Amino acid sequence: MTILQRLARLLDVKSLVTLALVLVLCIMTLSGREVSELFSSAVMLVLGFFFGKNVPAAGGQQENNGRENQKGV
Repeated sequence: MTILQRLARLLDVKSLVTLALVLVLCIMTLSGREVSELFSSAVMLVLGFFFGKNVPAAGGQQENNGRENQKGV
């Protein structure tokens, strides 16, 4: 995947919203303004969703609590 393709993938709405929220949080922190707990929690929630959905599940399959698939039983 080329650099231009990776940059193009960053230009979707969820990426822009995530980047904007993190940028605002950084600016507020560096300027010495008080960051509300609600805003901080919202940024962490968005970051968790953004990075969490890009990670595949362990093993790439759904777990079935140790039980084998029992068809016809």
